[in-house]
Amino acid sequence: MPVSGNALGLAMFITCGLIAAAGGFLLRLSNPIVMMSIGLALIVMDLIVRLKRRGARRWLLRDTTGGTLFAIPVWIVGILVILLNLVNSFIPLDV
Repeated sequence: MPVSGNALGLAMFITCGLIAAAGGFLLRLSNPIVMMSIGLALIVMDLIVRLKRRGARRWLLRDTTGGTLFAIPVWIVGILVILLNLVNSFIPLDV
């Protein structure tokens, strides 16, 4: 199944891969901290791009305004990453 999105969204995820490599492998930070940093980076990168075009109609959710992946704005993906890792840090899912 092909990935539905845009080049900007893909570039944002590649940037977050670099953040994950630096935080996880080089700095040896805990996984929830690295993942929440990635979520925050996704939100910040996408909102910066979208704020530049805030005069457009539906600028916050439009797929042509910022980064998207599977028609979901990248900032929403960032919020989901943060929420999942907050839950994981309070309720470990290790079995």
